[in-house]
Amino acid sequence: MKQEEKNEALCSFCHKSSQDVGKVVEGPGNVYICEECVELCRSIFKKERLRHYPDGEEAVEANERKKAIEKIETCLRRIKEAQQEAMQLLWEYNH
Repeated sequence: MKQEEKNEALCSFCHKSSQDVGKVVEGPGNVYICEECVELCRSIFKKERLRHYPDGEEAVEANERKKAIEKIETCLRRIKEAQQEAMQLLWEYNH
């Protein structure tokens, strides 16, 4: 896309021109979004999270931490099992 066309790009969500809203970011398929719409989307996502987690943002963060810890524990468990299997194979090979 030519530079002139980028300067005149319209936000695909609010349909304002880049001259009205400032910089717009181009996504795949010539889709554009302005910073105002990005902030609006963030606000909507935050409200949805709060709706699903009525205890507030701290509950969301705690839930995300819990999921991350579970993934790490699963990974560590797999590593431990692989180490035990390797040790067993080495023992069998040496005896």
